[in-house]
Amino acid sequence: ALAALLEDEDEYVRSSAAIAVGGIGAAAAGHEGFMKTLAALMQDEGRNPRQCAVDMVRKIGAAAAGHDGIMAALAALLEDKDRFVRSSAARAVGGIGAAAAGHDGIMAALAALLEDEDEDVRFAAADAVGGIGAAAAGHDGIMVALVGVHARESQRIKFDVFAGWRDVRIFEHQGKGAFIVLPVSELSR
Repeated sequence: ALAALLEDEDEYVRSSAAIAVGGIGAAAAGHEGFMKTLAALMQDEGRNPRQCAVDMVRKIGAAAAGHDGIMAALAALLEDKDRFVRSSAARAVGGIGAAAAGHDGIMAALAALLEDEDEDVRFAAADAVGGIGAAAAGHDGIMVALVGVHARESQRIKFDVFAGWRDVRIFEHQGKGAFIVLPVSELSR
């Protein structure tokens, strides 16, 4: 019944259904039909249903990474024209955590958001990278964008990126995509 409400003609009913399903959390990922419906809701023409759907993905967490349709829709929302949708999508990536690092399209779009014109979008992207943690270090696009974050952003944004990197505290761009990533244990030397 709840899955049917996600397809209701009224966008507020679809949004409310998405919020209700968010309470189910990771257990929702075990229902393939539901996840397909959620992926379709992420492509809704209304901003509110898209935002509610990505918030649901955030609450599902790492289990959402196993659904290609969800991850493809999330990658598209990271490039949405609406800044609020981009921010919500970035927060969903952060909720998925390190499992999102295995999706190159997500990571490339997230790297672009670290350079978005809107500070709140950059903040949400930084928060997402922090949620992914050190697994994000395996993506050159993220690392190049983080050099820019380190050079230009406010302490608020820097903190959100690097707070999630418990075992990595410093990195340095060495030109043409080469980086040195130092574990905390190496910093005392």
